[in-house]
Amino acid sequence: MTEASEYDQSDLTRDLRQLALVDRIIGLEAEVARLSSRPVEPIAEIAEIERLHNELGAVYGSRAWRVGNSVLRPVRVIRRLGRS
Repeated sequence: MTEASEYDQSDLTRDLRQLALVDRIIGLEAEVARLSSRPVEPIAEIAEIERLHNELGAVYGSRAWRVGNSVLRPVRVIRRLGRS
């Protein structure tokens, strides 16, 4: 009886692993289908990158950024000297 229950246990373990793998494959296939059907709009992405680039330029050009940069410059120099 012990041998039969061990055999059944190994069959059960194998079957559960196989079902888990099949489930994973089905999920991955659904993900591929979802990503494949998504419209690709590189023009919109490029426009977003340009917008963010302009916004970052405005931040770097602002008075607050320049003042903060000037105030913190000595702190950065001291930190660099402390690391070496």
